[in-house]
Amino acid sequence: MPSNLDVGEILEQEGERYLPLVHHILKRSNPVLPIPGEDRGRIRELRLMIVRRNALLFDELGKVTKAFNDAGIEVILLKGAMMEGIYPAGLRPFTDIDLLVRGQKVAEALKVLAALGYSTDAPQFLPGVGDLRCEGHCVKNGSVCIQMDLHWALSPLYPYSYRVEVEGLWQRAKRANVAGIDALVLSPEDSLLHLCLHLLHHCQDGWLASCCDIAELANHYEGRIDWEAFISRTFEFKVCLPVRYSLQKSFELFHPPIPIWLLDELGAYDPDKAERRIFALLDEPDDELLQGGRYFARLMAIPGTTRKLRYIRSLLFPSPDILVNRYHSAYPKFLPLYYLLHLNEAFLMALKTLIGFAFRGKKSTP
Repeated sequence: MPSNLDVGEILEQEGERYLPLVHHILKRSNPVLPIPGEDRGRIRELRLMIVRRNALLFDELGKVTKAFNDAGIEVILLKGAMMEGIYPAGLRPFTDIDLLVRGQKVAEALKVLAALGYSTDAPQFLPGVGDLRCEGHCVKNGSVCIQMDLHWALSPLYPYSYRVEVEGLWQRAKRANVAGIDALVLSPEDSLLHLCLHLLHHCQDGWLASCCDIAELANHYEGRIDWEAFISRTFEFKVCLPVRYSLQKSFELFHPPIPIWLLDELGAYDPDKAERRIFALLDEPDDELLQGGRYFARLMAIPGTTRKLRYIRSLLFPSPDILVNRYHSAYPKFLPLYYLLHLNEAFLMALKTLIGFAFRGKKSTP
């Protein structure tokens, strides 16, 4: 990230709703950068909107966590919901609630949400490809549309998050009071790791919230983060490249209290060719190439030919419900046409991606 950052351009791309959040963090950590829109009235107005929206989400979260507790299902709050317990009120907007559940409890958790009025994308659980997924989206429509995302790994499952050993996350999780809700949250080190993986997933857009969260987490737990354990897990799980990318991005923008020695160790990491290729597919400035590149990166990272073939099958032949929802049609009789359209789109995306990266490779060859 260049040193002459234009925060105004970042906010214009990411959305004005992040103005109070960026203002809060920059004012404390990097005051030399000019902060756009320092209209206190506008910031106060945005914070009130965020407070009202978050209150609605946490009211619903309280009902959901009670239902899960009654059913004997443990959950861990992730990302925005977890950060609500760290930020001052009205700073961190979020549109959905992310919860980590144990893999063996996913089907039961989906039933609990269905009983609370949520519709789910459970039909995407195709036989033999459950291990290729890591989350299920559940939506409840009403005066306010609420999305609850259940994760059983740190998403997206491939190419990096499947490497993170999930049972350890549960063993290290801590209890916390988050906006009046007694809940489990990841340990500071695991939370930071998750935020780094999530930032890379949104490296072209939607990255600002994770970047702010990394800075706020480092400040909130300053002196209490076990950096040796953090970097040890980073190398153990082989996620050095996304962690390095995300920490450097946050450090250059917000200067959080991240040890220089840690950044130096990450910077000295020399990945093999396969790792470089996978990361290059994800760190792509062209949005169209990035979309296709993610599929190829995951395919490259999936271990074993059988799993790779199952992944390809799940992409080319998703469940009928997925296609009906995708093409916004109330006429399932047109399903054969949807499959033809889907296969055509998949072929064109793959072709454009292969040609784009081949051309990019030739251009970069001296």
